Amino acid sequence: MSHINPEKINPGKNSAQPLYHTQDDISFLDLIAFIWRAKIAIIAGIVFAVFIGQVFIQMSVQQYKADILIAPADRKGGPDVKALLPDNSSFAIQYLVNSIGSQDSNDFVRFVNIAQGQTVAAQLLLDKRIVDGLAKDRRFTFSKAQNIENSAQLSAYLEKEIDIQGVGNSVLHRITYYHPDAAFAAYFLTQLHALTDEIISNDILKMTMERIAYLRDIMQESYHPDHRRALTSLLMEQEHVLMILNMDEPFAASIAEPAATGPKPDQPKAMIITIASIFLGAFIGGLFFAVRRQNHVSGDISEL
Repeated sequence: MSHINPEKINPGKNSAQPLYHTQDDISFLDLIAFIWRAKIAIIAGIVFAVFIGQVFIQMSVQQYKADILIAPADRKGGPDVKALLPDNSSFAIQYLVNSIGSQDSNDFVRFVNIAQGQTVAAQLLLDKRIVDGLAKDRRFTFSKAQNIENSAQLSAYLEKEIDIQGVGNSVLHRITYYHPDAAFAAYFLTQLHALTDEIISNDILKMTMERIAYLRDIMQESYHPDHRRALTSLLMEQEHVLMILNMDEPFAASIAEPAATGPKPDQPKAMIITIASIFLGAFIGGLFFAVRRQNHVSGDISEL
């Protein structure tokens, strides 16, 4: 079998030419020459990709971005709660007030972790405006509306649609949500914060009420003056704690910036999609041209 030297092949003016040199590195001139030869395929690829991108944009439902900025509740703000206590209050109540008034982030961490849970979801479902708003949430014009019937489904929805992220190295957290209705998106985040914080504060209130009821029952059974005096002191301390917890302010997470949306829809990002379509179409068109020409060259050599 004779060996064919490809350099002796004269493909002619209209025949396929090698796409690039055999060197490891392709020069800039080689790239420009390739783009010029593949211009028709590249243009066709761009037109096709941009068309698909525009169809995607037109079929997407515009989404408004709502976000709310939260921080651990500063329970030292406002009047000093220690001023509400008697001068002879015990060490236990002083320690409890210090714990309540501290900037410990335990309750805030709990807030961040239960905001997407079923307990909060069950409370959200009691709001008819939220139920109606969730039914209108969809990503595409042909998509079915959200069908959320129970707290488990809403919790899964919150896990998917609610994004809670820390802000840099600070204690602040930003909660983000997208929805076709800007007013509903802001309302939803406001209610999410309020109900989550309320659930945490209610748990603390419940424990305090149980302690008060227990102390009152014990007092009715005790007749010794010293015992009744000690129980009365403990009961007064718990009632002071109850008064502190009943203050009308956030307990676990305060609002650093209220929920708000932008003046225009945030999604779909038409400019980014169009630019990405242009580059993707050019790449696909160039790849198609290269494969087709390579197959043509291989076919010509095999025939010889």
